[in-house]
Amino acid sequence: MPGGLGGLGSSIGQKLRQQGARLAILYAPFEAARRDELLESGYGASGNLDDIYTYECDITSPDSVQAAFNSLEKELIDPSSSSPSKRAFPSLLINTAGYVSLSDMETAPPEETLMHLTVNLYGLTLCSQAFLRLRH
Repeated sequence: MPGGLGGLGSSIGQKLRQQGARLAILYAPFEAARRDELLESGYGASGNLDDIYTYECDITSPDSVQAAFNSLEKELIDPSSSSPSKRAFPSLLINTAGYVSLSDMETAPPEETLMHLTVNLYGLTLCSQAFLRLRH
């Protein structure tokens, strides 16, 4: 779940955990120093955090996304099983990472528009592609 430490991501994550889901959360490098605090504030009230796996990831970097998904695969998917039905593949990808700006459209610099596209479209695409590669 890219963006799983944020408000929307943690709300969705809490609901999924109530239904028995294990979570793999990708968090941005700028959140690294506050990872534990954000994890506790977003998920701590629901109890034990042992079923939440976290991976630092710049979703706008193909290398960073692939490294995070490689780590996720090694940690969560049982590579020793030869039967695909016995491997614990993630079944759902929820992209909640995003960039928001409150600038007026007529005064926003072009770089801000590029940031919107890079994070909200390109980042989503990179994460979706990496997730789909896990499924094959």
